[in-house]
Amino acid sequence: MNERILKEFKEYLCREYRKYGTICSYYIRLRKFLKWLDKPVEDLTKDDLLRWRSYINQKFAQNGNISRVVAVNVFLRFIGKHEEWKIPVPPPKRTNKTPLNREQLDKFLEASEDDYLHHLIALLEIDGLLRPSEITEIKISNIDFDTQRLFLEDTKTGDNYIIISPRLQQAIESYFKFQRPEPLEKYKDYLLIIPSGRKLAGHKFSVKAGIIRDITKRIAIKADIKRKVTPYVIKPSSITRKFEERANPRVIQRMARHKNIKTTLIYDLTDENSVREYFQQQTKIDTNNLSPKDKARLWLDKFISGEIDSESFKKGIDTIKEIQEKQTNDIDYIQ
Repeated sequence: MNERILKEFKEYLCREYRKYGTICSYYIRLRKFLKWLDKPVEDLTKDDLLRWRSYINQKFAQNGNISRVVAVNVFLRFIGKHEEWKIPVPPPKRTNKTPLNREQLDKFLEASEDDYLHHLIALLEIDGLLRPSEITEIKISNIDFDTQRLFLEDTKTGDNYIIISPRLQQAIESYFKFQRPEPLEKYKDYLLIIPSGRKLAGHKFSVKAGIIRDITKRIAIKADIKRKVTPYVIKPSSITRKFEERANPRVIQRMARHKNIKTTLIYDLTDENSVREYFQQQTKIDTNNLSPKDKARLWLDKFISGEIDSESFKKGIDTIKEIQEKQTNDIDYIQ
């Protein structure tokens, strides 16, 4: 039952989508939906869709249901029912995974230093903020040390690039010089290659094989971190640490390649002690002794960092202008 429509749907996915993972995910989700439906697609009704949504809401986690609903919506578009039967996609639910603290992240990086490959993976996660699927696809031809750019193709956020930190550049050069195995001809342009003595030696790393996850886990064990550590723990931990270092949120947003600043701010876990420390620092700044130019620069820094909104920034600048004009008039009057 429904074998023909499933085959046609897979062909449709191959035409419309480039990423193998996306094609497989939508196809598998749709196959499971049709198994639940247990009747020919020709007999599908809107009530069936409502019952299915109720079923997955009760059985599965909200975030997992996003891909299930999207897959069925893609299928509805394929059969021409998308406009009238489209299912609302559930909003993502934030998962409160506790990030590694500064000491743990430092220990993680230090534990990777005795292996060129492990150190490179650690820095691609910490400095590059890359996902496993992005790490495995890094190409040598996309690395430009002159401009400090590592170009990324066909990622979750489209074609993009990251800025290569000096220590990440050193790790790439060291791995390439001392540890990178000889690749098969078709994989010569890929940075990460499976070493000899292992299955698929000479092939590029595959995200499906879980190599990046396994290396991350091994580094964490070596660092004696007593909790489960995955690449999806390292990335938010690194972002959170950058907030603690008072980095500009817009800079962090660019590093993480988030389209929306709200996504970046999710990782800002500022606590009460940080707020008290901030106020103590502010009281040390005597704005009365600052020149109008320095005051304007201070307000601009506050605006860029998100401490004040655009309206407060404008009022502050207007006030500085008024004071400056008054001082100028007073000087003219004295002269």
